[in-house]
Amino acid sequence: MIMVWNTQDLVDTANESPCVPMAKIDNAQDMGVFSLDVNKHITFDMKNKTSTVSEMALELFDVYDGHTSSVTCVRYSHNGEYLVSTSVDKLVKVWDNEGNCVASLDGHNRYVNCATISKDLSIIASGKYNMLKNVSMMFKISDKLVRMFKISKENNAEEHCFSPLEGHTYAINHVEFSSNGNTLASCSQDGCAILWDAATGEKIRSLPKNILSLKVCRFCPDNTLLLTAGDDEKAILWNSETMEKLAQFEGHLDTISGACVSPDGLISVTVSVNADYRIWSLESFACLYIKEDAHDYGIQDCDMSHNLEPIPNLTINAQSYLLVTCGNDSLVKLWRISLPNKCDTSIDKIEVKLWRSLQGHGGNVLCVRFSQIVSEFVCSTATDRQARIWSVYSANCLYVLDHDSIVTSCYFNVDCSLLATGCLDKTLWLWKLPQHLMFQSAVADKIQSRAKPIIDWTTADIIKWLKNIEMHGLIPVATNCCLDGKKLITLTVDQICALLDLDESEQEKFQKEIRWLKNREIKLEAANTLDIPDEFLCPITHEIMSEPVMCSDGFTYEKNAITEWFMSGKYTSPMTNEVLSNTDVTRNIKLRNEIYEFLDMNEEDV
Repeated sequence: MIMVWNTQDLVDTANESPCVPMAKIDNAQDMGVFSLDVNKHITFDMKNKTSTVSEMALELFDVYDGHTSSVTCVRYSHNGEYLVSTSVDKLVKVWDNEGNCVASLDGHNRYVNCATISKDLSIIASGKYNMLKNVSMMFKISDKLVRMFKISKENNAEEHCFSPLEGHTYAINHVEFSSNGNTLASCSQDGCAILWDAATGEKIRSLPKNILSLKVCRFCPDNTLLLTAGDDEKAILWNSETMEKLAQFEGHLDTISGACVSPDGLISVTVSVNADYRIWSLESFACLYIKEDAHDYGIQDCDMSHNLEPIPNLTINAQSYLLVTCGNDSLVKLWRISLPNKCDTSIDKIEVKLWRSLQGHGGNVLCVRFSQIVSEFVCSTATDRQARIWSVYSANCLYVLDHDSIVTSCYFNVDCSLLATGCLDKTLWLWKLPQHLMFQSAVADKIQSRAKPIIDWTTADIIKWLKNIEMHGLIPVATNCCLDGKKLITLTVDQICALLDLDESEQEKFQKEIRWLKNREIKLEAANTLDIPDEFLCPITHEIMSEPVMCSDGFTYEKNAITEWFMSGKYTSPMTNEVLSNTDVTRNIKLRNEIYEFLDMNEEDV
């Protein structure tokens, strides 16, 4: 018999009436009930309920068939995703929520009558009589080693001569390269984080050991800072050179399962199995925002878009970021984070909005990663043994990659030509992605967002413009003085030159560029009345070009036009219809100057 009781009735000493069970089931098991446990998912759903009921319904949901003798004990994992059972048949079995037996542990030589699981899922303890036996949990399989492989141009994988890297004493939870590829960071259930030389495999330094397991370690973009977090519900920011502890972020009520850092290094995000995520300032170390119940049943991982302009045509006066999270509700979610411009001191005015919700997985989503540089794709992996590649902007699932086991991790290479996925069965899969994904990624990296009015330009837009006109030396000064579109429009050319502290040669070039920039739209519109030479017209739009770029077919096109051509899935030459060898474009400075001179000469006529 199974009986369900209201604990409030049991502890209420003022009530003299006998306690009555809320529900009961007779003959629940043929030979009697030896053990029971309640799934964490149920208690999670009920934790915020204040109403009480005197009766409830119990009904059979599923039967897990696998033991050959009496089952002596059942225990759910802390997150409710796995069930451990012990039996007289000497086995300990691990089940997922679909009723699949994901592991069968056979270390005992007599019947097993009890078991329990550590909070971090790293250890199962099972017992027979007075004998305790520790068994490594199958969810976190690891030989405590870091292995490094090199990938040839032919996509062949070969382990480095100095691999494996030894240093950890327990299973490894996360590895991450620095942005320059020189350093590798790893963290483990032993509470340690180690930095390795990626070229030699030598151990550079290690962080002070944490008491509990570390789940994640992430570098900041400039590689000077390292963020670690784990089972102690805290995230710590370290100086990666000196190993000095710079800040400790506290507030989560359960294990921190993932963390990430924005591409400009201003903010970081931590996510928890308690279903909340928090945004932190890496300048003031303050908590800027808390999002409760972001996913049902907890969050597993997160990542931040590498693109500082992640959402097209967004002209708000703020810096936008794109955050992706995944959780035990089988969903992948994209969140738009908006911060006032860095020049604005009101950084506490943060806005967060759910932008996309991606549905398709049939199990807990364990890992999410943006593609690098422009981050127009997201890969997610899950317990349904699938990895999915999503389009960030259309929210469509582009590809479903099937595996033989639960997929626990994923990562894109720089040019989006390869995707690496790791599985629970100790296998590493390397996928060669379709070429048009490479093309689209390369084009998006080289092409600016659609043009917006100069007055709406941010400092980031000014920096892009300076790069385009090949005046890179002005970028630090423009950044420091927060030069934006409003200043560019309202200040005179001489005032701007003084603000940027230009010498004579720079001043002459800059005056010419800014004069053209301010008058470009007017002149281009007025050019419709002129007899324009054919070489000044874009072969696609048949309009005069403002940003001519040369493609691999040898022809010159308007930058935005050839971009639209590529982004629509066309990878042939607009002029010859032959397949292009690549999507690289180079600015045709000579032709651009000729167009400028032509418009200046005919200014009086228009």
